Amino acid sequence: MAPFLGELVSVLERHGHLTLSDQVRGQLAGMSPATIDRILRPLRESSKPKGISTTKSGILLKRRVPVRTFADWNDTRPGFFEADLVAHCGWTTEGAYLNTLVLTDIGTGWTECIALLHHTQHAVIEAIEAARRLLPFPMVGLDSDNGSEFLNGEMLAYCEREKITFTRGRAYRKNDQCFVEQKNGAVVRHLVGYDRFEGQRAWLQLRELYRAIRLYVNFFQPSMKLQIKHRDGAKVQRIYEKAKTPFQRVSEALHESETERLSAVYKVLDPIPISPGGKEKLKGFSERFVKDSLPVLRRRASLVLTKLSICGSMMVTTRENIHLRRKRRMLDSPPGWSA
Repeated sequence: MAPFLGELVSVLERHGHLTLSDQVRGQLAGMSPATIDRILRPLRESSKPKGISTTKSGILLKRRVPVRTFADWNDTRPGFFEADLVAHCGWTTEGAYLNTLVLTDIGTGWTECIALLHHTQHAVIEAIEAARRLLPFPMVGLDSDNGSEFLNGEMLAYCEREKITFTRGRAYRKNDQCFVEQKNGAVVRHLVGYDRFEGQRAWLQLRELYRAIRLYVNFFQPSMKLQIKHRDGAKVQRIYEKAKTPFQRVSEALHESETERLSAVYKVLDPIPISPGGKEKLKGFSERFVKDSLPVLRRRASLVLTKLSICGSMMVTTRENIHLRRKRRMLDSPPGWSA
């Protein structure tokens, strides 16, 4: 964030969100990364819930899809993406719920999030097709986990037809997809959370939310990339390149004529209304979800209470039966013998 802070302040001043003196502007631009981390630590150390894994391994096509590990990403040109699904199932995986397809480019960090109404193979392919229409460069590679929503004949045929290199990570090795896993937490979970979302209206609202957030994430959210990793015995030295936004990395990787449209979009973008701090779309999404989901939540709560009452009555019945059996054994046993 520190290398991009000066440019972000300039953009906010250009749109009238900040009015700073030269002294304060210089102090902001000169803040060190450690000072920024110390100031933001209370916000970052808020409650961190954990989601439920819904990945079901697709074993039929594993031999046909080559494995690519985290150490194999040597090609830094744009177009090679990691893909993953984030489930908005809340506390249970029963029934239908929304999912988010997250695509992250390895070289630039460009990220697209697409809301899925159904967790099916066809829905995933449609979401990838929709994301490709939004990308500022063509998709040439796709790397996924071993879930059956990715490892299937339909996805394999689609990638072969569209000339997309299809690879997968190793099972139970999340580090093989470290780029998209980081975006799962920093974008989707940070913004949408871990609650349960289901239904057509919640899907439409989540889709509108991602349409705005993609601009903030790709144009105003800087990130660092590991440049060199050197191990000397037990000591590991990591050197990171200067933090940049995905838009800055795309502008450096592509020809100027290919980024004219992106540059024009960047010049007119106001980061406040499209940022998570703007809250307009997020507030509308939350209100719509609460309104539409109350009947479903009441039904589920009633079902849970019914199950608990049944289990409780079974436990009481079992205890009574044990007590009666012990009494019978004591009555039928010979004198001097205790059960």
